[in-house]
Amino acid sequence: MMVHHIPTEIILAFGELLDGPSLYASLQVSRQWYLALHQYAWVSITKKQWFHPTFPINRSTKLFPPFNETVEEMNATKILTCLRLTQSLEWNDIRIPRRPRSVNSNTALLPSTPPPPPVTLPDLAILFRLMPHLNHVNLAMARAFAGIPEQTLQSVINVKNLRNLRVLHLDLPDLGYTLVLEKMYPLLSQLEELNLRGRWFWEYDVSTRKYPNHAPWSLKRLTVDRVFIMFLGYCPALETISFKHPMSRLGRRMERTRETMLDHLQRMSNLRTITVGRSSDLKEDEFHIQEPMGPTALWDKNSSDYTREKGCTLHAIVDYLM
Repeated sequence: MMVHHIPTEIILAFGELLDGPSLYASLQVSRQWYLALHQYAWVSITKKQWFHPTFPINRSTKLFPPFNETVEEMNATKILTCLRLTQSLEWNDIRIPRRPRSVNSNTALLPSTPPPPPVTLPDLAILFRLMPHLNHVNLAMARAFAGIPEQTLQSVINVKNLRNLRVLHLDLPDLGYTLVLEKMYPLLSQLEELNLRGRWFWEYDVSTRKYPNHAPWSLKRLTVDRVFIMFLGYCPALETISFKHPMSRLGRRMERTRETMLDHLQRMSNLRTITVGRSSDLKEDEFHIQEPMGPTALWDKNSSDYTREKGCTLHAIVDYLM
């Protein structure tokens, strides 16, 4: 069977199995393949696709008038139409500052750092507004030497840009300032999964020591570096919680904090899994429960070093978190 005579149904089934670069290569097989598969190329934009030579969006791409040529206008129309199909987007800027070369001429050269992404973080704020069906966003940045203005970050993580967002992963470096999560409330309250990495955020306004009194959030899966207390009080629908590090010692506030944490967890009737990272050996302990949540429910503890323990109470888990 000639490649140009393959039924469209088979091409579509084939397209579902391709990753980003392979999918873009398949678009060049023929017009039939392009028309059948171009929708898959835009449903999910991965971090690898940004650097593919045939990916049409870069820093020089013009999406809005005035256009210098008819070709630019036709290209913009095509891209804007395709962006409406996008449901998932990854953007990573993982450049690390280079260390200076050693004076020793025998020292091997350090490997070159990855190139910058073809679009900047402010560009994403524009692209998000062109993706009405976007429901999954993963943003990561490791460039500690280049600060991100707070206004820029808030313009990207904005509910007006991401009305249908349900999954958000943010892994950012030390920004030089602390972003208060309550400023992100309208967006966070609509999520089902949230993953926050880094020390760039805090749970409430430190100046007022208060957290906004909003309606309960619909969050089901939460992953954070540190244990947050007040934050959990607005997420009664949580099913899975993952803390990368336990809490630091709080001295005289320990007992009050413990009671607040216990109260929040007991209100989560759907909670089934609590994962806590160890600061000492970088391993994790997972607490899992099968029966409905309750004050007398018993949890099973599974550690990454293959040790198991049964019959843990919620009180014991809270003590472990502290």
